[in-house]
Amino acid sequence: MSSTPLRVVSNVTEQPYSKPREPIPEPGSEKAPATSLPKWAIPGLAGALLVVGILGFALGSVSPTSDMAREIQQIKEYLTKGQPSIAIALAENALNQQNPAPSPQAKATIAGIRYVTAMDDLFATPSRDESTVSQMPLKWLAIEKKADTYQVPKSYRLAPMTVAQRAYSAGFWPLADAAFRKAWDAGDVGMESVGTVYAIRRNWGHWLAFATSSQSRDQGVRLLATAHALARAYSLQNDPACGDLIQLGYTDCNAVTPDSADPVLLAATKN
Repeated sequence: MSSTPLRVVSNVTEQPYSKPREPIPEPGSEKAPATSLPKWAIPGLAGALLVVGILGFALGSVSPTSDMAREIQQIKEYLTKGQPSIAIALAENALNQQNPAPSPQAKATIAGIRYVTAMDDLFATPSRDESTVSQMPLKWLAIEKKADTYQVPKSYRLAPMTVAQRAYSAGFWPLADAAFRKAWDAGDVGMESVGTVYAIRRNWGHWLAFATSSQSRDQGVRLLATAHALARAYSLQNDPACGDLIQLGYTDCNAVTPDSADPVLLAATKN
């Protein structure tokens, strides 16, 4: 689990209903929840290179005669060119090489570069298309599974709640939701994070409910109803999700069925 302090959205301010919602800020702030990332988790090429220092294996320390020196140099070159997909593929090939196999030091270096590059590439997703963004949770889980396979230490990876915060700030609502649920299930966050999960549900719900697809609209309405139920269950001061439902034509926000399996909503009924 990361030692990064959790930034909590404890209060949500309502915004005009006539335009898409921006991320909901913390009390007294005009910005979405700030992500306090570990120093190594810097988006872009810098993050991909800094992981080596965190792992204790500087790229410069691999001499020309060390195993995987040529492969590491190639990976560096493609990162410098801004071609992360090729760099990831090269790292994958190097990690799976059998004759000769990478030394433990080279394996740790390449696996770390691969992980950070893959995470940076995930958050660099340019499209806000619903079908593209909806695939981000699966891509994140695949990255984490590979990191497990290549034994990248948990302490050097982005914690689920950090992923949730970073995805929230970027407007990747499905990823923010998936990462938050993983953090909740692991016990990394608790009731102090209700404001954060409300903001995720409401923003994601608004994004879908005002889309043209009827299927997306139904899912969006369910998310908005869940956000409204969270606001009631935890006595949140503001509840713009109810305003969204009214704008969509529902006269009674309480009459819309929320997601009864939502873990944070379930926790409220148990207390």
